[in-house]
Amino acid sequence: MNKVAKPAQIFPLEPRSEGLPDQVAAVFHAEGAEPTPLGSAWDHGWRIGTVALSRAVGPHVAWSARVRDRLDVPGLKVARPVRSTDGRFVAGGWRASTFQEGSLVARVDETIVAALRLEAALVGVSERPDTGGDDIFSVADRCAWSPDVGAVDMELMDARLREVIQDLRAAREDIDAPVCIGHADMLGTTIYAEGEGPVLTDLVGVLRPHGYTAVQAMVDALLIEATDEGVFERFSHIPEAEQLAVRAVLYRAYVCAQVGGVYTNIVSNIERVARLVLSRLSATM
Repeated sequence: MNKVAKPAQIFPLEPRSEGLPDQVAAVFHAEGAEPTPLGSAWDHGWRIGTVALSRAVGPHVAWSARVRDRLDVPGLKVARPVRSTDGRFVAGGWRASTFQEGSLVARVDETIVAALRLEAALVGVSERPDTGGDDIFSVADRCAWSPDVGAVDMELMDARLREVIQDLRAAREDIDAPVCIGHADMLGTTIYAEGEGPVLTDLVGVLRPHGYTAVQAMVDALLIEATDEGVFERFSHIPEAEQLAVRAVLYRAYVCAQVGGVYTNIVSNIERVARLVLSRLSATM
């Protein structure tokens, strides 16, 4: 299976809203070529030569750059950040990284293995990510793990999404695993060039139990039908995988809940994967 992964099937993505200002390119030493638009793995930014530039949105951006600047992960190439002319990782609301060739393709098992290696490498990172942002992804992460019903639940109008969230919340149990730094979008930020290994373009830092990075990638792959349910058996050594998967589906459900409009196909995908995860939980009880 090698079809292109499509993050838009997980949650709606905003289209690229603006061009790349000339002064931003100059600040990040990216001049001498016409900007080329990039896809979701690069946050819908722009490529100029060897530099990928994108808007700096969300609390994870500066942290991601600082961590990726020094991070070494066996078997996983990490896109290094590019500093501005005055040494900053974020300038004028933009950020930059060294561009790497590759695309989002469904080499899911390799990405899950890379996710486990990434988590192991992040154990050595002392700086914790900022998880208190008010962007939809930070809010969705907190909602997926909170024992309390919050504003997102109270304001949810879509009956199907409300039902699946209620079912998943009811299935949550405590997870007995150490909390560590993880990455909430491994599948959407891991690219492959033909015949080459995985490349990580970004980090969306979270503080969650060990194994969550890999299980979120598993769930995201199931949502876009890029893998089969046997992925749980292939990675059965991940502790509490089904309970982690409950939170992973909830995370995507809460992202969808905060986006205006009705996206029937996305809700259907969430319902389908929720049924799978809940059935696996029932079988192990």
